[in-house]
Amino acid sequence: MDLTIKTSANQNLLLGPGVSTGAYYYDLPGSSIWSSVSEHGIIHYQEIKLGSFILRYSFFQLFKKIALYFKMENPQAGVRIAIENRWNVSLQGENSVRILKNHFILFFPGSKGEKIVFEKDQKYRGVEILCEPEKMAELMDVFPGMDEFVTEGEKYSTYLRRPLLAPEQALDMLQENMDFTSLDRLIIFLNSILLRVEHMVEEMMPTPEEAKAVRMAEKLIMKDFRVHYRIPEIARKVNLNEYRLKYIFRYFYKESIYHYQMKARLEKAKKLLQETDKSMEAIAKAIGYLYLTSFITAFRKHFGYTPRSVRRP
Repeated sequence: MDLTIKTSANQNLLLGPGVSTGAYYYDLPGSSIWSSVSEHGIIHYQEIKLGSFILRYSFFQLFKKIALYFKMENPQAGVRIAIENRWNVSLQGENSVRILKNHFILFFPGSKGEKIVFEKDQKYRGVEILCEPEKMAELMDVFPGMDEFVTEGEKYSTYLRRPLLAPEQALDMLQENMDFTSLDRLIIFLNSILLRVEHMVEEMMPTPEEAKAVRMAEKLIMKDFRVHYRIPEIARKVNLNEYRLKYIFRYFYKESIYHYQMKARLEKAKKLLQETDKSMEAIAKAIGYLYLTSFITAFRKHFGYTPRSVRRP
């Protein structure tokens, strides 16, 4: 993870892969997890890469009031939304701003990084959308005030926009689902942001790593037709965001994951009918159909004729 965290005493808080004990952990398909547990407290990050964008969820609980300094080797511009507590943020050498719950800031810390002050025993949760500064223009229809960053932000080596209320659609979804658990509400919140950003990243060409992940996904679903994988489960196994997985799979194989696997199942069944004496019931189960009637219906719909008609004499 491209992030260095230091205390005011210049002590490094090292982030390692995995979940911290005591941290709020969420099952976000395709996310990488980084955390730190020290005498200072608990820090937890989850990241999802969407083409040129990074969606990052963060959790902090510090055991005493402390100022932490954050720096990226490759500085990213972005949006930070406070979803729990008030965040006290400043860029190095500049005045701080307070981000209230359900508000956001636009920022570019540059090479100097940023400073965040955390109060004792308070829990902080936030979401960031990060990208190269020149990509910020693609978020203009998502976050108000982005036009100011695009027109003025490039003039400065750092940039920190005053807090604004977070996108109305995401907040409305949270308020309308107050009967859900806090986990459900956060997943809804993150998914609403993912869906808003998705249209900007789905047309991007696949990276070599994404192409490799999709090939792994194809091998996974073809390995055993009796296993029915859900998209989130496939995405988690190949470490790729599910939205990106669906787009790149269609990019390479010219059809959806579901139709690709269904066609392969039925082609396998046709071959078994033509070349073996196995019963139709056995063949149906071998390709993942629990009920013979469902298999016959799917076969006839796909090929235009019944399984019995291709049975070898």
